[in-house]
Amino acid sequence: MVGRLTATFAGLVAVAVMGFGVADLRGEGEGDSRTVDVVVEAEMWQFTPKVIRAKVGDRVRLEMRTKDMPHGFELRSHDVSVLALPGRAAHAEFVVDRAGGFEFYCTFDCGRPHGLMTGMLVVDER
Repeated sequence: MVGRLTATFAGLVAVAVMGFGVADLRGEGEGDSRTVDVVVEAEMWQFTPKVIRAKVGDRVRLEMRTKDMPHGFELRSHDVSVLALPGRAAHAEFVVDRAGGFEFYCTFDCGRPHGLMTGMLVVDER
């Protein structure tokens, strides 16, 4: 009985964790183009969400916020680079023009594990 409860609990935790940290972009527009809004929260050594999902042709309006210290957001593949300050959000807008996985990362050295502060834009075909 205990083994079965432990397995069930572990399964529920796995489902919860898998869904955590992924931005489900839903936006305005229909057909081949839509505008989607995503808010990224940055804090020491992590972005939330860590994964942003979009579809080819989407126009993404990004708002990046931070509470603890300055943090940068660079998505080199789409020529996006912004710097957010505590209490002052940074904004960018771009069109995702190709499918694939594209890494974003912090450009402001925020301490020793700074290199771990990364995320992924995942773009699917329509």
